[in-house]
Amino acid sequence: MPTARRQGLAAAVTAALATHARDHGMHTVFLAYAEDVIARIYARLGFRTADITLLIANQPARS
Repeated sequence: MPTARRQGLAAAVTAALATHARDHGMHTVFLAYAEDVIARIYARLGFRTADITLLIANQPARS
């Protein structure tokens, strides 16, 4: 929502979820994004770009 932007909410939620994952034994937290603005939020939280990623989804093959 436009009224919720620029308040740090996305960064706060992402940081809390990553902390929760690490506190519960996760060693790797992988985040995907489609827009550069989201990548900048992740980078500010200490995430770095992976060189190569492979996403496998449970979706029917396209012909």
